[in-house]
Amino acid sequence: MLGSIVIEKNSKIGAGSVVLKNVPENSTVVGIPGRIVAQNGVRLPRDLDHCDLPDPVSEKIKQLEKELDEMRYALDEIKKGASS
Repeated sequence: MLGSIVIEKNSKIGAGSVVLKNVPENSTVVGIPGRIVAQNGVRLPRDLDHCDLPDPVSEKIKQLEKELDEMRYALDEIKKGASS
């Protein structure tokens, strides 16, 4: 738990969860950050759109390709200056 957090009666917190907000009665919280996944014995719907999750590997590859293009351009400029 981070900060001044109130966990109401009959609530459960999953192991390793990071609770950032108050937890209402009869709730189950899991995850990082902690999310209410069940309340009053009823599982809450989750609208996760997995196709929209970030892809850190793809983002890093794009960054490296951009840097490589910049270095190639700089090298070409150096070569042009040396041949003049």
